[in-house]
This record gives sequence, structure tokens and C-alpha cells, in this order.
Amino acid sequence: MLLEEKHRADKLIQQLEKSSVKRRHNCHKAHDQTQTNVATSVTFSAFLARDLDNLGPDQTVIFENVTLNDGNAYNPLLGTFHVPRAGMYFFTVTLQSFQKRRQWFTLSADRQMQTELLFYPSGHQMATNTAVLRLNEGQIVRVAASEKGVSLQNGYTSKFSGFLMNEC
Repeated sequence: MLLEEKHRADKLIQQLEKSSVKRRHNCHKAHDQTQTNVATSVTFSAFLARDLDNLGPDQTVIFENVTLNDGNAYNPLLGTFHVPRAGMYFFTVTLQSFQKRRQWFTLSADRQMQTELLFYPSGHQMATNTAVLRLNEGQIVRVAASEKGVSLQNGYTSKFSGFLMNEC
């Protein structure tokens, strides 16, 4: 069942990415008739390269394995997305844990929580959440642990992705 949910989420992301390209193109045409090139795409997706154990409060989760980084806005060394242009952005986070205790994680912009991911004690478990955010150039978006002693499982099951929907 979890694998089916992951495939549905991946398919939704692909559909949203395709539709955002069309909206972004129309947005640019309407706002700047002299512009001849559509702005460079800003899209990223990365997953954990290894299990992360005993994370501390406010510790950034570093998704090192980058599968897509158009616009080079995601930094795999820091685990942070640096907003290159003001606009509406779509982010999704999926995390898998193997701990049998409650755990919290957050998606934040400039250390201000935008959404949470919560695990309840039940062994192998997954949490997914999305956020659509209006962001300014230079802001930093990241996923972080909310409490001490939390752990995550590696691989494609723990993933952080996002893209620029439009600059309007």
C-alpha cells in the first residue's frame, strides 16, 4: 500500500511539473512581451543516501542523492533549497522511519515552520506532506528534525522535492 501511495505521489509531481511549465510560460508572456526566452527551470528532487540516526532538534535532514537539480537551487551538501527567484513554489517531503516512537519533522522557510510530518509509534512507517509557498529570492527552505533522537531510513522512500510553479 505504501508503494502505491509513493507511485501516486510521484505521478502527481510529474503532472504538476508539466502544468507549471505551461503556466510559467504564459505568465512570462503576459508580463514581459519583450522577453524572448522562458526563464530557466527551477526543479529539484533528492533522496537520502544512508540511514540517519539520532538527529538532534532543528538538525537539517541532508538528502545527498540528487536525481534532478535544474537551476542548481538545491544544495546537497547542506540539504537546503535556496530560492533563486521570487514566486510560488511547490514542495513535497516523504520520510520513512524505522523507530517505534513518535517523531516530528518540519519543512521550513527561513526557519519558520510551514508544515509538519509526524510519525506515531508503529515500526516501519512513512509520512508525507506538501506545501505551496510564496517565497522571495534568497530564502532558504529545508527539512529538519523537531526533537532529539529521531531517525530516518535511506533510499527512495525518504525524499525532498520541489519546483517553481510561477513567478507571478
